Amino acid sequence: KKCWKIVEFDELVKMLRQKCIQLFDVREREEVRETGMIPRSVNIPRKYVTTSMIINAYNESYLQNRAC
Repeated sequence: KKCWKIVEFDELVKMLRQKCIQLFDVREREEVRETGMIPRSVNIPRKYVTTSMIINAYNESYLQNRAC
């Protein structure tokens, strides 16, 4: 089953409000400090992210709590 989907901004906002997804912000911490957090996102700087981390987080937070 496909785990990834490209969405338009409006659809992303809707999904975040409905708590259908978990958004991972992979910007560096300095950039987040300069520009601010993305509401309802989890910041994990890209250099610390592995594919398996994303898949595991997706499976735990999205598939088990899928409301949409």
